[in-house]
Amino acid sequence: MGTGEDHSGKGMMPAKEVLILAESEAMAENVFSLMYSSSLLAYPDKYKIKSTSGLREVRNSETIDFIGSSFGDYFIRNEYLYIGVLILLKSWGSPSNLYSIEKYEVTLGLDSFTPHSANPIYGQVFDNFNPSYHYHVIASYAIICAFSIIEEIGLEIRSSATKQRFIKEGASSVWNPVIYNETDDRLKEVGLSASYNFPWVERGAETEVQKDIKPKFGAPAYPGHPEIRDVNMELIEAIHRCSYIRNFIAAHKFKMLTQFISPYDVYNVQCVSRLLLVHKLGLWNNLLTWRDDIK
Repeated sequence: MGTGEDHSGKGMMPAKEVLILAESEAMAENVFSLMYSSSLLAYPDKYKIKSTSGLREVRNSETIDFIGSSFGDYFIRNEYLYIGVLILLKSWGSPSNLYSIEKYEVTLGLDSFTPHSANPIYGQVFDNFNPSYHYHVIASYAIICAFSIIEEIGLEIRSSATKQRFIKEGASSVWNPVIYNETDDRLKEVGLSASYNFPWVERGAETEVQKDIKPKFGAPAYPGHPEIRDVNMELIEAIHRCSYIRNFIAAHKFKMLTQFISPYDVYNVQCVSRLLLVHKLGLWNNLLTWRDDIK
């Protein structure tokens, strides 16, 4: 609501405004883009959280009818912008954090769905298999981009051929304690831990991608349910699954299994990257309290 008039009958409501004072148009555009991308970390929904069409020069704002003219179309109500600005302020001065924020917007733009659609009360919302070659490409690059955030902020699992991620213990594979502890130390620096519980979403029949992931840890969140096969697992296991899908299925030359990438695979990798990035910024608790803070 841009004036002091009562617009309550016109479907409008009072809102706080964000004013960008920048030394150049390029800087303003950069901040504008980063604020929008940061607000998506508050709630990942590109359909609900819209971006305006860009900057527009105004030489004399007093002559602008903000409500009745086309200029009003440049104003977008974004209820998550408060936390978006907070995220941007915490990220400023760190190229890796700023690039991670923009990567998050890009991965959502390629392929995504909201946490609402992942709620187990809705069961399986999306098909696990899409025959479209186009979808196989965008889903793969959505995963590559999301995992790149984990690498950007330095929270990937660091293993190699000489320092392997898992070791054999009888017929089973277990975490190499050196790798586990080193990853745990880095996660603790951002307020997490290797053992932090992560709910990995799996719906419908087991996919070829899910069958291929090795080794498997965790426990069913809803034991015996034929459709909701979500798995509660340690965060380090979730990061391992993200890297496995990226390395062996989504990246490099596409393989037979690439066609079986599911929207739920994309969602899980994006959720892990979001969790890690917001914790890296020290703002996870703010996501839970920002509505009260803004008052």
